[in-house]
Amino acid sequence: TTRAVIAGDTSDELERIAEWCRARVENQPDARLLVLLPGSAEGRERLVALIRQSIDPAGTATGDLLAPGRADIAAIEGGAPLSRPPLAAHPLDSLAWLAGTGEFEDVSGWLSAPYWLVPDAQRARIDLWLRERAGLELDPRALLSMLATVPDSLVPAAKALATHVHEALQKLGAGTASPRQWSERFRDALVALGWPGARVLNSDAEQTRAKFMELLDDFGQLAAAVPSISRQDAIAWLRELASRTSFRPASGDPLVTVSPMLTDPVVRYDGIWVAGLHADAWPQPVQPDPFLPLAAQIAAGV
Repeated sequence: TTRAVIAGDTSDELERIAEWCRARVENQPDARLLVLLPGSAEGRERLVALIRQSIDPAGTATGDLLAPGRADIAAIEGGAPLSRPPLAAHPLDSLAWLAGTGEFEDVSGWLSAPYWLVPDAQRARIDLWLRERAGLELDPRALLSMLATVPDSLVPAAKALATHVHEALQKLGAGTASPRQWSERFRDALVALGWPGARVLNSDAEQTRAKFMELLDDFGQLAAAVPSISRQDAIAWLRELASRTSFRPASGDPLVTVSPMLTDPVVRYDGIWVAGLHADAWPQPVQPDPFLPLAAQIAAGV
C-alpha cells in the first residue's frame, strides 16, 4: 500500500522515517527496509543515527551496535566519507592540532574523545580544570605548559597526557618531507598519542581503523608524483584524501538501507520510504541516456 506523508520540514521527515522503521521492525524483526534520501550526505548520516537510536537506544548509548549474531541496524548504501566516522576523524584532528593550534572548544572535544590510553574520567577532570584557565585558543606547547601546573590530584594523569603529546610532537616533526615520510611520521605520532585507545574495538570500529591505516599507505604512494611537501600541506592532503574515500564497514545485511539515489531497487524490500520529494527535487528533470538513441528510449517509456 502506497501512502503520502506530508512533513513540516526536513527534520520532521527524518524523525517520521526513524519512527516508521522502528514500528516496521517491531512488527517484523526480519524486515528489510529501504529509504531513498537524495541530497546531502549529512542528512543521510543524521537519518542513520536517528534510526539506530529509535530501534536500539541501549546499543546506541553504549556503542555496541554490532553485537555478535545481530545484523547492523542501518547503513548508507555505498558508504560515507572516511573523514566522518569519529574513529577516523580523531586522528585527522589530532594531526592538525599537533601542527598548529585550535579553538579551546575543539581541543576540549578532542581531549574528551574515547580514543586515548589515559582513562576517560581522568581526562575529563583535566578538561574541567583547563576550562577555568585556558584562553579561546590552545596549541600543543601551551597545553604542555599548563599540564605542568595542575594540582596534585591531577599530576599522574597530566604527566601521562603530557608524555603522549610530547612524544607525538617529536614523532611528527616539521619542515618538508616526501609523502612516504609523512605517512610514516603520521603513523608514529598517532601511536605516540595512544590512538585508537585502550578499549576493545568492535568489528565496525576495527574495520574503520584498518581502513584508515590503508589510507596512510595510499597517501605515501603520492611520493611517486610529489617529491617533497610541507607539514601543513601533507595534513591537508591527507584530510582531503579521507573526504574523497568512501567507506562502509562490512557488517552484514542491515535492517535499513539508506540510498542517495531515486532509482528502482534491484532487491525486493519489505518496505520503502521515498524521502525528500519537495518541489525543488521532484519531479526530476528528464535525463535520457546519452549512449542510447533518444527515439528508442521514448518508445520504451524510459
